[in-house]
Amino acid sequence: IFFRSKLDNPNKDILEEYYNKNKEKYFFDERRSFSYIYVNLDSLKKNIDVTEDEILSAYEEQKEDFTTPEKRKVVQLFFNNEKLGNESFKKISKDNFKEIAEKNDDISHIDLGLVEKQQLFDEFADPVYSLKENNHTNLIKSDIGWHILKVTKIIESKFKELEKVKEQIKEEISLNKAYDDFDLIIKDVEDEISNGARLEEIKNKLNLNIKKEKLLEKRFFYNSNLPDKIKINSFFKEVYNRDLESDLFVEEIEDGFFVIEVDEIIKGKKKTFDESYNEVLINVKEEDLDKKIKVLSKEFKEKFNEGEDF
Repeated sequence: IFFRSKLDNPNKDILEEYYNKNKEKYFFDERRSFSYIYVNLDSLKKNIDVTEDEILSAYEEQKEDFTTPEKRKVVQLFFNNEKLGNESFKKISKDNFKEIAEKNDDISHIDLGLVEKQQLFDEFADPVYSLKENNHTNLIKSDIGWHILKVTKIIESKFKELEKVKEQIKEEISLNKAYDDFDLIIKDVEDEISNGARLEEIKNKLNLNIKKEKLLEKRFFYNSNLPDKIKINSFFKEVYNRDLESDLFVEEIEDGFFVIEVDEIIKGKKKTFDESYNEVLINVKEEDLDKKIKVLSKEFKEKFNEGEDF
């Protein structure tokens, strides 16, 4: 950077000489001017109003979604036969639940962890969720054996208040409305195209925003100032594969659609010196800089080899 700042601009004769020796480097790729309509969900959402009544109504309809269900920590004793289960049931107290299994190899003590009601076997769900903490069920029969279950901890259900989920609900409503608007707009645009309308007519009739790009060079498309969401292959092909006055076509992409009309086509050609001036200037200065760095590097190595201190 320091050396670049110290370089003087070469005079015009030097630049012209360099240009004449390297003309093949300086050319315009095909350039096209085009107009386009681009509609996406984000742009539609910005113009959507969501009322407090709509938010409240959605909140009431989705209350279950904003509720964390009750969970219970459950352990069980499992028996292979009913007799052993009944005998053990009579011996159970609040403190010896696990010990009963430890004293008999035919009894299994199983920790189910924290479970919601819907995660339990149908035979267990109601009995377990009717217990108080540290209480146990009666002997329960299932398809695989007999069980006694105990609740060791209860985590109550939690409910999110409206204020905590208001923005989330508003965003969901806006998005749903945007999808509805999007479907209507794309249908209206397709109908207009079917009736022979051109882009300017569609813009005026449907009150859509139209944008224009002036002489965008083909090789610079992906580095252009176009929105990132349309710097994609399908948009590129629509711009550079269409002819003037081609039929319009709605191209749907992720979260949006676009319609392109080509306004002007200039085929690729060599640049004149004036058109190439800035590029030539940069190239000449870069070569000059490279030469200076090589000279300095050579001088440094020579002095270093001679044992000179720095």
